[in-house]
Amino acid sequence: MRLSINSLLLISSCLLGISTATQSEERLTIYIEEFPPYNYTEGESKVGINTDIVRLICFASKIQCTFVSAPWNRAFQNTLNGVNTGLISTSRNDERENQFQWVGPLVFATTYLYKLSSRDDIHVSSLEEALKYSVGVPRNDIYEKVLIDKGFRKGHNLLGFSYKEDTDDVFFKGKLDLILASDITLPYQLHKSNHPSWSVEKVLQLPLPELKGNYLALNKNVDRSIVATLQSKLDELLTENRKQNIINKYIEQIK
Repeated sequence: MRLSINSLLLISSCLLGISTATQSEERLTIYIEEFPPYNYTEGESKVGINTDIVRLICFASKIQCTFVSAPWNRAFQNTLNGVNTGLISTSRNDERENQFQWVGPLVFATTYLYKLSSRDDIHVSSLEEALKYSVGVPRNDIYEKVLIDKGFRKGHNLLGFSYKEDTDDVFFKGKLDLILASDITLPYQLHKSNHPSWSVEKVLQLPLPELKGNYLALNKNVDRSIVATLQSKLDELLTENRKQNIINKYIEQIK
């Protein structure tokens, strides 16, 4: 009888371990940086276009996803070195390809260089001309490397910041010549800085053939079945109509 009880305890322990492991595999920590309207904090909630999309596919996949805000560099490292972690919105390129598993694409838009409309001293019609002026990006952001590859030099005409919003603050004070933005992000940048749309001017589309769009980047230790399920639900649920409705929801909020 004692052997039988011990055997049952051992079996129960094994089953508990399997159950715990399964539960662990179905929980993800998704890091976001403050990058409205793609992903950001509003009150105590994590919201945004891509946050909503990822939350939707997590729910549909029956995976418990917890969203945590952090500066880009910390969020990137936590995702790279953590357990069952993910990061949005992550630009996918060849250098990052083997660092993560990928679910996407999510929503993204064409990137442009902008100047203040009042800056008549800035004339940019080519990338070569843009090199004459200063531009700011968050440190270790994908655009930092992209701009370096295109000829910008850190500490010279390429300035690094901890947060994207810090770049905007310096730009609107006239201490930074150019900023990066898109038709989706610019309205939020202007709204947060309390500037009208006519206060900035689009000067140049930034050619970025090396970037494949915004994705949910998942740590390599996330079970492949989870990655496949999330991708399947994204493909199933993110119709063009639903995607546009989510985008419109956030654009309308600040009109």
